[in-house]
Amino acid sequence: MQRKNIVQDIVKIASRGHHPSDHESSFWTENEKHPLHSHRSLWVVSAISLIALMFALSYVFAGATLKITPRAENFHLDQSFTAQKNSKEGLVFELMSVEDKVVSEISASGTKDAPEKASGRVILFNAYSSSSVRLSTETRLETPDGKIFKTTSAVTIPGFKTENKQVMPGSVEIDVLADKTGEEYNLGLTDFKVVGFKGTAKYEKFYGRGKTPLVGGTSGKVYTVTVEEAARTRAEMIESLRTKLSARMSSELPAGFVLWSDALFFKTDSNASVLFSSTEKVPISAQSTAYAFIFSEKNLTDELVKILISDYDKSPVFIPNLKDLKFSLNDKGNLVPEEAKTASFNLSGDIQVVWSVDEKVLKESLAGKPRKGFQSVIHDFLGVSEGQSQIRPFWVRHFPKNPGKIKVINSLPSDTQK
Repeated sequence: MQRKNIVQDIVKIASRGHHPSDHESSFWTENEKHPLHSHRSLWVVSAISLIALMFALSYVFAGATLKITPRAENFHLDQSFTAQKNSKEGLVFELMSVEDKVVSEISASGTKDAPEKASGRVILFNAYSSSSVRLSTETRLETPDGKIFKTTSAVTIPGFKTENKQVMPGSVEIDVLADKTGEEYNLGLTDFKVVGFKGTAKYEKFYGRGKTPLVGGTSGKVYTVTVEEAARTRAEMIESLRTKLSARMSSELPAGFVLWSDALFFKTDSNASVLFSSTEKVPISAQSTAYAFIFSEKNLTDELVKILISDYDKSPVFIPNLKDLKFSLNDKGNLVPEEAKTASFNLSGDIQVVWSVDEKVLKESLAGKPRKGFQSVIHDFLGVSEGQSQIRPFWVRHFPKNPGKIKVINSLPSDTQK
């Protein structure tokens, strides 16, 4: 039948379908015989990829951390010293100074009819002669705008000195009083010439400069305060000035220097004579200068270790708690800080001398070295007491060749951190 022929045709077509080639037949036959062959190839490829990845990670994340403890020795110090001002050898101190002025107004407690003359303080200079020159009481001094002031006492101006072929004028301070009453004589800081020297060579070589403003000049009715009120106000101002100047000393102290509180001096210049005003608010002013003997930490450390360590080999060291030592200045009450050439003092307390470690040299010494050579390298650094190292990744056996990939953590001895 026709239907039966159709079925037979389908069977024949199927039997005439695709036959595998010899290569394909071999492939399938081999894999059927060795089913683990393909898996082994995949494992090899994976292992190679993993090794390549590890090398890449080693390059990207390579690094080392060193934790070192520097050598340190403890001492108790109780020693007297003498320092020279601005010396080039031995123990040295420098003079630091800051100044400030405050003005406070208080309500007047009374009035009076009493014209007053302005007054103030002037520095006179002698750049004319190496010999001193004496000026008598009421020597006339003239301002650039022609106002006359007179000295309130006789004064001797020291002669000039020559340093490095430069003339250093002699100088002295003196109080002056206006020639006439009136507010027009109230002036700020100004310059002066000696009227008596006009027309001579001395006129240009003797001169004055205001140390304080010229104040207190009035005419007619003035408002006043009592001496007690002024004294109480001024005492508060001076205390405030000292606190402010002490803070400025600390904030403006040059880097690498140490300042102790007992090396501080305060000099107050208050205008105690001016207790009146043309208004109902009377100004009370106070000006103060703070002086301090300051010491270079390096210079002081060098001098201390010479005393503390008998076999000191000049290796770089530092004293972390240097500022904690007790400093006592000898004969402080009789010292004039701006004139002092020497300073005698006592230092006492427990200190620790710590050896410095050149981290740059340490990194360069370890760069590229095997991990097992760490302690040998550390041993050559006399300033290191002990050290530990950690290399990343953990399977790497050498320090990075690039010193920049080595980090140093300098862990000070525990006693130092207290």
